[in-house]
Amino acid sequence: MERVPLLALLFTLTVSISACKPADPCQVDGSSFLTCLRLADEGDAVAQYKIGKMYEKGLGVPLDNQEAIRWYTESAQQGNTDAQADLHERYKEEAEKYKTAAGQGDIEAQNTLAGLYHKGWGVEQDYKEAFKLYLAGANQGNAYAQYFVGYYYKEGLGVEQDYQEAFTWYAKSAEQGDPDAQVDIGYLYEKGLGVQQDYQEAVRWYLQSAEQGHTFGQVSLGNLYNQGLGVEQNYQEAAKWYLSAAEQGSVDALNHLGYFSFKGMGVSQDYKEAMKWFSQAAEQENAYSQYFIGYLYKEGLGVEQNYPESVKWYLKAAEQGDVDAQFDLGNFYRDGLGVEKDHQQAMKWYRAAADQGNAYAQVELGDFYKDGLGTEQDYQQALKWYQAAAEQGNSYAQAKLGDFYKNGLGTEQNYQQAMKWYRASAEQKSHYAQYYIGEFYYYGFGVKKDYQEALKWYKQSAEQGDPDAIFSIGYLYDKGLGVEQSYKEAAKWYTKAAELGHTKSQDNLGDFYRRGFGVEQNYQEAIKWYLPAAEKGNTNARDNIGYLYFKGKGAPQDYKEAAKWFSQAAEQGSAYSQYFIAYLYKEGLGVEQDYPKAAKWYLKSAEQGDVDAQTALGNLYRNGLGVGKDYQQAMKWYRAAAEQGNAYAQYYVAYFYKEGLGVEQDYQEALKWYLKSVEQGDPDAPVDIGYLYDKGLGIKQDYQEAAKWYLQAAEQGNTVGQNNLGILYRKGSGVEKNYQEAAKWFLLAAEQEDPEAQFNMGYLYMKGLGFTQDYEESAKWFSKAAEQGVSTAQFNLGYQYKYGLGVPQNYTESAKWYMEAAKQGDSDAQYSMGEYYASGLGGRQDYEESAKWYLKAAKQGDVDAQVNIGYFYMDGIGVQKNSKTAMKWLLKAADQNSTLAANNIGVLYLNGDGVKKDGKKAIAWFLRAAEQGDATAQLNLGRIYEQGLIVPQDHEKALGWYQKAQENGAAGVGKKVEILMKKLRK
Repeated sequence: MERVPLLALLFTLTVSISACKPADPCQVDGSSFLTCLRLADEGDAVAQYKIGKMYEKGLGVPLDNQEAIRWYTESAQQGNTDAQADLHERYKEEAEKYKTAAGQGDIEAQNTLAGLYHKGWGVEQDYKEAFKLYLAGANQGNAYAQYFVGYYYKEGLGVEQDYQEAFTWYAKSAEQGDPDAQVDIGYLYEKGLGVQQDYQEAVRWYLQSAEQGHTFGQVSLGNLYNQGLGVEQNYQEAAKWYLSAAEQGSVDALNHLGYFSFKGMGVSQDYKEAMKWFSQAAEQENAYSQYFIGYLYKEGLGVEQNYPESVKWYLKAAEQGDVDAQFDLGNFYRDGLGVEKDHQQAMKWYRAAADQGNAYAQVELGDFYKDGLGTEQDYQQALKWYQAAAEQGNSYAQAKLGDFYKNGLGTEQNYQQAMKWYRASAEQKSHYAQYYIGEFYYYGFGVKKDYQEALKWYKQSAEQGDPDAIFSIGYLYDKGLGVEQSYKEAAKWYTKAAELGHTKSQDNLGDFYRRGFGVEQNYQEAIKWYLPAAEKGNTNARDNIGYLYFKGKGAPQDYKEAAKWFSQAAEQGSAYSQYFIAYLYKEGLGVEQDYPKAAKWYLKSAEQGDVDAQTALGNLYRNGLGVGKDYQQAMKWYRAAAEQGNAYAQYYVAYFYKEGLGVEQDYQEALKWYLKSVEQGDPDAPVDIGYLYDKGLGIKQDYQEAAKWYLQAAEQGNTVGQNNLGILYRKGSGVEKNYQEAAKWFLLAAEQEDPEAQFNMGYLYMKGLGFTQDYEESAKWFSKAAEQGVSTAQFNLGYQYKYGLGVPQNYTESAKWYMEAAKQGDSDAQYSMGEYYASGLGGRQDYEESAKWYLKAAKQGDVDAQVNIGYFYMDGIGVQKNSKTAMKWLLKAADQNSTLAANNIGVLYLNGDGVKKDGKKAIAWFLRAAEQGDATAQLNLGRIYEQGLIVPQDHEKALGWYQKAQENGAAGVGKKVEILMKKLRK
C-alpha cells in the first residue's frame, strides 16, 4: 500500500487555524454517533474530533484506540487544535518508549520517533533530530528512512538544501522499490534538480511508482503523456493513468479527466462525463473543479444552463482564490447573470483576480474606472490597471493605454507613448491598434503625416475585417490621399465596410449611389444603404433619406416618410433637416400645416447658420406667419443670410431699406445690397436698381441707367423688368420713344402672365399706340389682367363693356368689373359705381349705394365724386341733407378747379343754404366757374344781372352771360337772348 507522505501531514498542521463552532447535532455522548459519522465523512473537522473521542471513551461504540487516533489525525490535518493537542498528549508516553527503542538501534522505533519529531507530537517539533534519526535508519539500508533523508535534503529541513544529496538517497530507496522515492526521483529528473533534466528518465521512474499504484506517480506520468515530454504525446495513455489515480481519489487526476472529457482529449468529448469528474473533485473542495462546474452551468454544457447554479460554484472557487472563478464571477455581477447586476460586487471580484495578476480582470478594472462603474470615474486608476495588464502583454490593455496617452486621460497627452503601446498591441495583430497607428499617420499625431503609411496600417487592420480601417481605405481613395483618387475603388471599400454594418460607410455609399460616384447612379440603392445607417442614428443618412422621399427619388414621393426622417435628424440637431421639417410644416406636406412649428424649426436651423432657414424665417416674420409680423426680426434674419452671400436675402435687405421696413428708410443702403444681390445673378434686384434710377431714389434720377438695369432683368426673363422697360419705351424715358419696342417687352411679360404687362398691352391696343387701335385686343388683354386683380384693367374692362367697345355693350358686366376695381380702391371705378347706382344702369337704382361709392372716391380726391357727393348732400339724395357737408366736399372739388363745384358753392351762398347768405360770395363763385366756361354758372350770372339780384339790373351784362352760356351749349337760352336784344334795341 502507498504511504501518506509526512510532508502532507506537516503542511496540513501548519495551516492557519480558526475557531470552529460546535455542531449541535453532534454530541460526545454516543447518542448521535451516526449523525457525527455522516458529518465526519463529509470532512467536518469538529465531527471527526468528536468521533475520535467516542472511540477513545467507548461512548456509543466499542473502545478502539486505533480508530480514535485515525479520526484525531484526520481532524488534526485540517487544523483542529483540540485534535492536535490530544494527539500530542497521547504520543508523549509513546515518544518516551520510542526513544528507548531507538537508542537501542531499533530502526522502526527510529523512524516512528523521527515522524513524531517531524510532526511535533509528544515531543517538541525538531527537524534536525528527525533528520538524525532518519539518517541512522538510512545508513542501515532502511528504504523508508532513505526516502525521508532524500526528502529532507530536497526541502532543506534540518539540513541545508541539497538536490544532489537528495537524489543520492532517493536512489537508494528507489532501488529497493519505494514508490515515494521513485516519484521524487522522477520529479528531480523532470525539473532538472540536482541532475540534468531528462524527461525520459522522469517517465521511467514515474512509471515504476505508477505501476505500484502511487497516485502522484500516476498523475505525473499522465502529465508527461499529456504534454509529450519524454514520450510521444498520447492523450489516451495520459487518460489511462489519470483514471488509475482518479480511482484512488486523486483530485488532480479527477480534474485532468474532467478537462479531457471537456475537450475530447484521449476520450470522446462528453460534457456530462466532464461534469461527473469535476463533481468528484469538487467534493474535496477543489477550487479548479468548482470553477469548471460553474463554467459548465454557465454555458449549459452537459447540464441545463443555470446561472444561479453557476454563481454558486464560481463563488466556492473564488473564495478559495481561484483567479478564473473570481474573474467570471465579476462578469456575472457586471452583466446580472444569476445575480442582480451589481457593479460594486463585480469590481470586488475583478480586483481579487487582478491582484493575483489576471490580465483580463485588470482590463475590466481599467474599464470600470474609465466608465465610473461601481466607483467614481478615475482615469488614473484606469491607467494603472491597463498598464498592469499591458505589461503582461494583454493586447486590449495595450491598445487602451494607447487611447489614454492619445487623449491625455489620467496622464499628460503623449503621442509617442500612445504610438508605443499601439505598436505593442499591433504586433499581436490587434486590428484596433493597427487602425489607430494608421490614424496617427493620417493626422500626423507624434509622427510626420504620411497617407501612404496610414494606408499600410489600415490595410493590415482591414485584412482582419476591421470596419473602421476598411472605411478609412475607402476614404483615402475617395479623397485621393496617398493614392490616386478613385471613386470606383472608394466605392469598393465602402461597400465592404457597409456590409459589415459600418454606419459611416453605409452613409457614404448611399451618397455615392445618390450622386453616381464610382457606381451607376441609383436612388433605390442609395435608400437601401442610407436606411441601415439612418436606423442607427446617422444624421446625414437621415437627412438624405428624408430628401429622397421628399423628392420621390428611389421611392414614391412620400412627404409623411420624409417628415419622419427629417424629424429624427432635426432632433439630433441637423440644421439641414430642421430646415426641411420646417418647410413641411409651413406647406402642410406630410404633416398638418403649422406655422408656429415651422417657425420653431426654422429658428433652430437659422441659429446654426443655415442660410435657407434664415431667409425662410425672415419671410415668416415679414408675412406674420406663425409669429407676429415683425419687420425688425425679418430684417435681422435676412441680414444674417445676406452676410453669408445669399442673393435672395440680400435682395430683401435692400428692399427693406428701400421701403423703410424694420429699419430707417435708406435708398443708398438699399442700392448697396441690391448691387450685392445682382452680382450673384438675382433676377429681381436689377429691376429694383432700375426703379431707384427711374425714380431718383438715393441717387440722381437717370432714365438711361434705369433702362440699362431694366434691360438686364428683362433679358433674364424677369417680367417686372420687361414691363418697366416697356413703360420707358412707351414714354421715351432714357430711350427713344418706341411703341413697337414697348409692345415687344410688354408682350414678353404678358405671355408670362404678368398682370401689369397684360394691362399695358390692353392700353396700347385701346389707344392705338404701336398698333392699329383694336378694342377687341384691348378687351382681351384687360380681361387677362383683370382676372389677376389689376384694378386699372378691371376699370377699363368695365368701361369697354359700358360703351360696347370691342365687346357687346353690357351694363351688368360693366358694373361687375367696376365693382371689382372699386373694392380694390380704384377711385375711377368707385365713381363709376356711384354713377351706376344713381342712374340704375347695370341693375338697380340705389342712391344710398351711389352716395357710398361717391364718398369713397371723393375721399381719394376724385373731383367729380366730390362734386356729386356735395350735390347729394345739398339735395339730400341717398344721404340726409346737410349743406355744411355739401359745402365741405364742394370746396375740395373747387380747390381742384371744378367749375361745377364753384357754381354749386355760389348757389349755396346765394340761397344761404348751410352758410350765411352772401350775394357777393355767390357772384364771386359763379364768376369763377363762368370764366372757365361753365354754362350753368354763366346762366346764373345772366339771371342775376337780368333780374337785378344782389347787383343793379344790367341787361347788357345779362345778355353777355346768356350768349356765352348759349355758346357753351346751354339749352333754352335763345328766347332770353332774343328778349334782351329787343329790349336793348329800344
